[in-house]
Amino acid sequence: MNIIIIRILFGFLLTISFNTSAQKVDSIWYDRNWKETSLLQEHFYLRTIKPIEGVIKNFEVIDHYHNGRIQMKGIYLSIKPEIKNGEFYYYSEAGTLTTKNI
Repeated sequence: MNIIIIRILFGFLLTISFNTSAQKVDSIWYDRNWKETSLLQEHFYLRTIKPIEGVIKNFEVIDHYHNGRIQMKGIYLSIKPEIKNGEFYYYSEAGTLTTKNI
């Protein structure tokens, strides 16, 4: 009996993990002045946007410097227009936390 419950629970958790890993992540490149660009030589910041499913759809947004380190991380209720929700973390290009906003 316990093995059946464990198998059902494992199957459920496995299904959830496949669904969350299959979510689409959008990427947008920006130049040094935060203007959207598709030109490779102008790529400076990279923004990734990942939908978070739930009662209210949110988006995890992470901005990266050209060196790959995180510049900003936070949750948005809307991308266009930008509506921030909760805590936002800002980092220096060296990777040090510089600001935390709510």
